[in-house]
Amino acid sequence: MPRLLIVACASLWILAACGAEGENGNPDPTYQNQLFSGTARINAAKDGSSYQPGFSWIATGYRHVVCAVFKSPIHVKENQITNSDDVVWIWHTGLGTGREGNIRYSDGRPHPASSDAPAPLQDGVYYWGVWALNDAGHAVASSVEYTLNVP
Repeated sequence: MPRLLIVACASLWILAACGAEGENGNPDPTYQNQLFSGTARINAAKDGSSYQPGFSWIATGYRHVVCAVFKSPIHVKENQITNSDDVVWIWHTGLGTGREGNIRYSDGRPHPASSDAPAPLQDGVYYWGVWALNDAGHAVASSVEYTLNVP
């Protein structure tokens, strides 16, 4: 019985330690999953200015590819993004700008329905990712959620 109690206490301590919060009260993840479950992995990177970054990844070859920057963490429920109102910049293959796998900030738009050129990002923390959709609109490939710190 004492051994079972020790194992139970140790298990609770490990669970509590794994769920510890970071300095700002947010969970401190040790592994980050892709934006959409059950999809192929897209590894992406940002480059250039923090205020007007470029984005790159190995081209997927899919017809419908999206790269977006959000003002809050990207929320996905049942493989659907639920906080699309938080998009502050978006690029997709339908815009006909840039090239899938290598885009500049100026290739995107401030939000999906806009035809305006994007203004530079303001100071703050942003969240971004890349995903590809099949012709039925279902995610088939996705990156993890990346953080973008603008001074």
